[in-house]
This record gives sequence, structure tokens and C-alpha cells, in this order.
Amino acid sequence: MKIPFLAWLLQSLPEAIAVVSVTMSLGHGRLYWRLILIIGLIHAVVTYVIRLLPITFWVHTPVLIVSLTVLLSLIGKIQTKKALIFSIISMMILFVTELCFISIWIYFGNFSINELSQNVPVRIATGTPQVLILFLTAFFISKRKMLKNIAN
Repeated sequence: MKIPFLAWLLQSLPEAIAVVSVTMSLGHGRLYWRLILIIGLIHAVVTYVIRLLPITFWVHTPVLIVSLTVLLSLIGKIQTKKALIFSIISMMILFVTELCFISIWIYFGNFSINELSQNVPVRIATGTPQVLILFLTAFFISKRKMLKNIAN
């Protein structure tokens, strides 16, 4: 499923950066924004390319989890096993928030799934709340870990 460039730039790229920020907060406790932006950009490009491939829709998710794990291990310097666990957790948070907000848009906005995926402005608006939730989750985890480290 091809992603229109504007949707990639304003929805998929921020979403990838937000997912990486959650995984980095779980892995390091601190949000290293330079690393997060680098990994997020690469992950967003990988997402775009994978979505261009003629594979079944849900098959891309495990592939993206593996690619995120590799990026976190190589660039983020997180142990591979932990990177895999944190990637799965981050993608689960994304999935749950996406499901909630898409359901809300369908119920209250009277949109169909096709309209949400094909109408670029609606697609961007639909994705914004979950991106914000992911960033807030990353900040919460980071602050909590930092406070826990100070207390010890």
C-alpha cells in the first residue's frame, strides 16, 4: 500500500520518530534526540519502501519490528534482545492507540476505513493524536526512569 508523500512526511515520519522515542526511553531512559531523529528517519524510509512491496498488509509489521530492532541495536546501542522487546512494546502501543483513534474517527466522523487511508488530510489528522500519545509516553517513561536513577 503506497503512502502519498505528504502523508509520509506529516504522518508516517513523525510516527516513526515517536515509536523510536518510546523504544529509546525504554532502552536508555534518556531521550537522545539526535539518535532518535536519525533512527526515526531511517525507519520511516524503510516503512515507505516496505509498504511499496507487494506483500500482505499485516506482514509488514513483523518486518518493521525486525528492522527497528536492527536499527536500535546498531545505531542506538541497545542490546538486540532488549531492542526486540522494546520494539514490540512500542509497536503494540502504536497499534492500540491507532485502533482507538481510528475507531473514534469512524464512529464520530462517519468515515470509512477507505476514506481514512485515502484522504490525505484526514489520514494526517487521524494519525496526529497517536503520535502525540507516543511522544507523551516516551517523556513519561524517560522522566520516570531518570527519577528512579536519582533515587538509587
